[in-house]
Amino acid sequence: MSNPYLITFTPIESFFFGGSVSFDDDYYVQSAKFPSQSTIMGALRTSLLIANGFLLQHRHARFVPKKYADEAAKLVGETSLNTFDEPDPNFGVIDKLSPCFLIQTNKDHSIANAYFPIPNDVIHYQKKFQQIEYDFINGKAYNCGKDQEKVPLRQFKTSNASIKHKFIATGDYFGGKAFWHAYLADHTPEAYSDIIDVSEQCYINQSQVGIGTDRGQTKEGQFYVKNDYYLKENFAFAVICHLKEFKPFTNTIVMGGEQSVFQITLSDLTHHPLSDHPIINHFITPTPLLPAKNQIALSPLIADNHIFLDNAICHTLSTRMESVRMLYSVSKKNGSKRSDKQDLKTDAYRMIPAGTVFYLSDNESYALPLVKGIPDIIGYNQLING
Repeated sequence: MSNPYLITFTPIESFFFGGSVSFDDDYYVQSAKFPSQSTIMGALRTSLLIANGFLLQHRHARFVPKKYADEAAKLVGETSLNTFDEPDPNFGVIDKLSPCFLIQTNKDHSIANAYFPIPNDVIHYQKKFQQIEYDFINGKAYNCGKDQEKVPLRQFKTSNASIKHKFIATGDYFGGKAFWHAYLADHTPEAYSDIIDVSEQCYINQSQVGIGTDRGQTKEGQFYVKNDYYLKENFAFAVICHLKEFKPFTNTIVMGGEQSVFQITLSDLTHHPLSDHPIINHFITPTPLLPAKNQIALSPLIADNHIFLDNAICHTLSTRMESVRMLYSVSKKNGSKRSDKQDLKTDAYRMIPAGTVFYLSDNESYALPLVKGIPDIIGYNQLING
C-alpha cells in the first residue's frame, strides 16, 4: 500500500530541458517545455539520497559510499533509467509517478488549479473551444499508425460543414479542473472555458548566445543560440508521487541540461484543494479502462517500434508520432559468470504524445500494445476513458 503526495517543482531561475536541436543558417538549441519523466524520477531519487545522508559530494561528482550501498538501494532502488527493458523494476520507496503537469497558485501561494494537455478532438475555432466528432474516411483512417497517409495531420473531414477541411491547430492548450469535469461529462462546448495557452500564459522565453566547444576547447567562429525558459511567477511543475513509505526530500534539487535549481514541496492529498479534480483523482486512484467510445492519452505512450493500430481502433487523432532510440551498455557473460566488459545495446520505441484520442470500434474494451514496466511506473502510458 502506498500513499499519494503532490510534489511541485518551482524553478528558481531559467531552465533548459533537453529538446530538439535544429540547424539552419545558424545553430539553435531549443529547450523542451517540460522535464522528461526520467528526469523527474532521477531528481526525486537524488533528493531522497541527499536528504537521508547517502549521497556525498567529492570534487565534481557525487557518490554513495560502500557502507551506505544497501540502505541507499532500499531507499531508491537500483533500476537504471537507460532502458525500458527491465523485467523487475525497483525504485525503492517510490511506487509510481504521474505524468508531469502544471500547477497554478494564488497570490497567497495556495494551489488554485492543475492543467493537463487537452484532447486532440477539442479545437480552437473562431475564438472558441469546441469538441468535434470526425467522420471516418474510407472505413479505416489513421493519422497515427500504418495508414497515416489517408488523413493529413490536423486536417480532418468533420460532421460540421462550416469547418470542413480547414487546418485547425490546438497548439499548447491545457485544460484545468472545470474543463476536465465538462469534457468527461460530455457537457456543451460553452463549458470549455478553463483552458490556457501555456506558451503565452505560463512561459517566458529567453535567448542566449553560446560559443561552441570541442573537448573543452572553444572553437573560433562557432556560435549557437540557446533558447531556454522561465516560468511565470504563479506556475510550477508537479507530479503525483506514490510513496510506499514517507522519507524526507531536500528542499531544492537541480534538473535539466543547465543544472537549474528547483524548489521542492510535498503536500498530502487528503482534503487537498485539488481533491475534486477528475484527472488528479485518476492518478490517485486509477479508473479502469472500460468499454467506451474512446480513450485519451493523459501522458506520452511508449510502444514497441513496430506498433500499428489494431482493428479495434477505427480512428485516431494525434499530432505526431515520434521514434525514441535508447543506447545503453550491458555486461558480457563469460560462461556462467558476468565479466566487467561491456557491450552496447539499443532499443527502439514509438512515443505517442499526450492528448491523442483513440476511437474504439463498437465500444470495445481494448488494451493498446504498450511497453509495460518502467514506463508505467515513471509516468508514461496513462489513459482514461473519454
